[in-house]
Amino acid sequence: MTVVAESAFQERAWRPGLEPLTAIADIRVIRCTTSTGTLVRRITRRAGADAHRAAHADHTLLADIAAGR
Repeated sequence: MTVVAESAFQERAWRPGLEPLTAIADIRVIRCTTSTGTLVRRITRRAGADAHRAAHADHTLLADIAAGR
């Protein structure tokens, strides 16, 4: 059986729950990457489409990306 668990970069939240499974399962961490252009397009689209995204400081992140940070 294969199970995929998405953790949104919160290792401290998922690791304690998954570590007990290492006796019966092989756990793999997969880190996906993409280009800066794709990141900017996705962040911009999400920030404009969902008011709840304000909690994620998307506009600050976009400014940091533009400044090279």
